[in-house]
Amino acid sequence: MKTNDFLSILDNPNLISGIYNYCDRWCERCSMTARCSVFQTTPQLNPDDFANEEDFFKEVFKGVSESFQLTMELLQESADERGIDLTPSEEDDEWIEKRNRQKEETQNTSISLLAMEYLDLGKKWLDNSNDALKTLQEDLQSSALMDLPERNPEQEALALKDALEVIPYYLHQIYVKLLRAQEGREEDDAWFEENDFPKDSDGSAKVALIGIDNSIRAWEVMLQYLPIHEGDILTILSLLENLRRQVETTFPDARAFKRPGFDD
Repeated sequence: MKTNDFLSILDNPNLISGIYNYCDRWCERCSMTARCSVFQTTPQLNPDDFANEEDFFKEVFKGVSESFQLTMELLQESADERGIDLTPSEEDDEWIEKRNRQKEETQNTSISLLAMEYLDLGKKWLDNSNDALKTLQEDLQSSALMDLPERNPEQEALALKDALEVIPYYLHQIYVKLLRAQEGREEDDAWFEENDFPKDSDGSAKVALIGIDNSIRAWEVMLQYLPIHEGDILTILSLLENLRRQVETTFPDARAFKRPGFDD
């Protein structure tokens, strides 16, 4: 995308400033894409338009690289206008070293370890659930053919499809958002308080909580239709409930955070 095209999109008065900071990035399910500058300036690619997955991801990374380059060019132009030197200094190196230490500490908190445990358990379950899901699919097909009055195979299939999209989508995101929330609380909350802004850490924690809430509902659907996996799924649900309680305790104002565009 050319610079002029990029800037013309950003001049759209209907865009909501910062709406992309506290969303779950699930653009396909979002009703606010027309008001999001990130969506409007990001090429929309369909995997079906590519010969294979490798070609698709090459194009994705190419778009990310071009967007990053354009952003850096605009940042440098703005810095030059203001007489700001962006050349890395010794202080920058010290700041980066401090951030790296902080990130390592954050990865070892109770919340982070619990979120990582959920990620591992959820991924393991998904990797080993093919046979059970295939059997369930065959059962739904049989129920549809028999036209049983007490069953609604189409509705059941839609509920399962949604659950199987929700679970993997949030699997990694919950962990990442909780890392950001904890790092922000340690580093940036003072600035937000001094300037009377809602805390960024609360916003990130709220997005994580939304992912946890949606994941719990999805796992409850899986529990309903896959009683054979009751033990594993109940373990996962218990872990998620524990994680949710810890996040709500650590970030007591997160639920009340007003996300631009979504909670206004």
